[in-house]
Amino acid sequence: MALRLKIKIKILTLFFGGGEAADGRAWAGLAFRGRTKARTISFIPRHRQFIAEAKVRSFSFAIVACATLAFSAHAFADPLTDEVSSQSAFEGTMHEVRGIIAAVNEATYTTDLNAPASKVSFREGDSFKKGDVLIAFDCRRQNALLQSLRASQKEMEVRLEGNVYLERRGAVGRRDLEVSRARANKAAHDAKALEVSLERCVIKAPFDGRIRALAINEHETPVSGKPILEIIGTIHMELQLIVPSIWLVWLEEGTEFSFKVDETGREYEARVRRIGAAVDPVSQTINLTGKFIAPVPKVRAGMSGTATFPHQGG
Repeated sequence: MALRLKIKIKILTLFFGGGEAADGRAWAGLAFRGRTKARTISFIPRHRQFIAEAKVRSFSFAIVACATLAFSAHAFADPLTDEVSSQSAFEGTMHEVRGIIAAVNEATYTTDLNAPASKVSFREGDSFKKGDVLIAFDCRRQNALLQSLRASQKEMEVRLEGNVYLERRGAVGRRDLEVSRARANKAAHDAKALEVSLERCVIKAPFDGRIRALAINEHETPVSGKPILEIIGTIHMELQLIVPSIWLVWLEEGTEFSFKVDETGREYEARVRRIGAAVDPVSQTINLTGKFIAPVPKVRAGMSGTATFPHQGG
């Protein structure tokens, strides 16, 4: 059964006429017919007629219903289930992490010697061997002072021997003997302290490596407490990684992995050397240190790359 409804609405000519002579009035008839499978809407202005027809089929309602059900299922999904699913996907696929290469042996030198540098053997980037002289200082004044202290030490020792002889014969008192012994000991310790200080007049390489930074030239006097030399080793390298803490389920010391260096494009075999003491509670990560299984002569400290761990079940 069809329902016919007619409504006449009075509207301004500017809305429908758009620039025609404004007589202030225009009439439009709106005819609305309701049917089961289609609807027809007709706008009839005074001078022109626009007819828009929109047919809505019955299957449209089925599409709307399916979309509604899908939205409801997403809105009421269990967040715990989603989290577990995401975590399982992470466990199964994420086995690559970025890392950097660091030197095992590093050293920074400062000195309080008030002496100019007499020799600087290497410059920044140069290689050296263990035992090489890196920097030598002009310590002639300190050596002269050491000779003076040793002479004073000898004098105190001779005086002590004389007082020991006299004390046996009752010529000096016990107190005078102890004072001479204390002075002899003080002179010996003063000479020893300066002798140890003079060992820093020559800086020798403690391991094979390279010069990372050099802050002194020949004939310059170092500033007390200010670094003058930084060196790094080139033989032993280690890998520094930050991995998800959930990897601790299967990760342990000795686990082998591969590390591809960006700068060389080569891949090297490595294994886990140390695992950090604590997990970062915010990022849920932990520090990890690895070492190369074989020597890596072309690798330098500061290079970076990607560590790939073998797939682990679970």
